[in-house]
Amino acid sequence: MRIAMYMPGLRPRSLSWTLYQDLAQAVRDLGHAFEVWTDAIDVSVEEPGTVFLDAASSFGLDSLMAPLLRTRRMLTTARTLAAQLHLARNVDILYSEIVYPYGTAAALARRLARWPGKLVVKPTGEEVLTLPEANYGFGRYLAPAMLTGWTLRQADAIRCISPLVVEAIAGRTDAPRQIIPSAVANATIERARRGPEETRVWRSDCRHRVDAKLDLRGAKLVLALGRLHPFKGLEDLIRAAAALPSIVLVLAGPSLSVRPHGDHADWLGQVAAEVGVASRVRFPGLIPHDEIHELLGAADVVVVPSILESMNKVSVEAAACGTPFVATNTTGISHFLLRDGVGHLVPPRDPTALAGAISDILDGRRPFRHDAALEFVAQFAPATVAPQFLELCAEALE
Repeated sequence: MRIAMYMPGLRPRSLSWTLYQDLAQAVRDLGHAFEVWTDAIDVSVEEPGTVFLDAASSFGLDSLMAPLLRTRRMLTTARTLAAQLHLARNVDILYSEIVYPYGTAAALARRLARWPGKLVVKPTGEEVLTLPEANYGFGRYLAPAMLTGWTLRQADAIRCISPLVVEAIAGRTDAPRQIIPSAVANATIERARRGPEETRVWRSDCRHRVDAKLDLRGAKLVLALGRLHPFKGLEDLIRAAAALPSIVLVLAGPSLSVRPHGDHADWLGQVAAEVGVASRVRFPGLIPHDEIHELLGAADVVVVPSILESMNKVSVEAAACGTPFVATNTTGISHFLLRDGVGHLVPPRDPTALAGAISDILDGRRPFRHDAALEFVAQFAPATVAPQFLELCAEALE
């Protein structure tokens, strides 16, 4: 098979770039062609296995329809992809990592180019999961919801990253689907394979550095890493911190401005003050990608308190760093927990349950097991994901 994956905004040597190149190579190692298509940063750039598309200038119609479509370049992207598909008639599969708006643009491009190949899409969450009370999900808007449904019906196969996604698209398409988790980079797999002693020494070094940066003063470090948004359930984690006097809570990631509270970090700071833990909560903002694993390795516990989330790769990265995690059972990652010793599940919107699970880990009642962590992380290795992905592509071609 010849497969092309479209993902905009990839830049060489970025974290996403490394991840997709590792997956692409795993597919090639199985005897298939795999190209990554992304936007041109410089038409003179050459990267093996990567096509930098010479993106067309934005349509005026895109800007005009942005309030309706909730995106600014969907029609422009469709035109760019159509031009590429005219040149790539020998490609069998066009794969989009996101259904809306990029999968929609790919489906439009296929029609514009009269391209004979097959379309495979991967819903990542926001396109098919909706949580109105947390201002989350394209399903809140008429046009994106309709176009997402249309794109799912146009797809020849659908890669679902968790059972939550399978449930969310039930009845919306007859296309074959398969649960195939999002992959992590090979470097994450290698990190998980280190022995317990090597991991312990590395984690100790990470902790010394992070202690100084965040002024932890020897407190236990409980970490949540990702976008600061209401659907992430961080308010519940702050309220849980009130029952955990020995911890410092670090909420790391970019803050989004969401109605009705405005900047979410500011609002979470108000919640922290309300429950009396403001002095023990840190908001370091966006973490540079080369410092993420240092922070994960320094943490005593990583927490994913999301109200609803299709997966959560931070849990995988934490386990690879030797750090136990607590996640809500409404995150897709819960499906992949095979046995105890790495992650622990609690109900959503339950600060008491969060505090209890975190306390159990900190007090040693739920010890971390390196063998369980390695087994867990291995499910997301590119070499594990690639054959499953190829099986789905073959089903699309049939």
